[in-house]
Amino acid sequence: MSKIYQQNAVNYDCPKCKETGKDPTIAGRFHLINETECQCNGCKTIYPKSQFYKPVVMDAQKIAEH
Repeated sequence: MSKIYQQNAVNYDCPKCKETGKDPTIAGRFHLINETECQCNGCKTIYPKSQFYKPVVMDAQKIAEH
């Protein structure tokens, strides 16, 4: 049995991954760690959630105002 590790994965939206110059994978994403942080699935760097995720607006009236 063999395991496939994503050690060479490169996330297209990750600033650190972009520095490598490698071609990005289509599986690039950020996993939510907690309410304020997320982690790149390629390089495992932790970023503020607000850097990649937009805040959720719970009030429909606020959406209509924009």
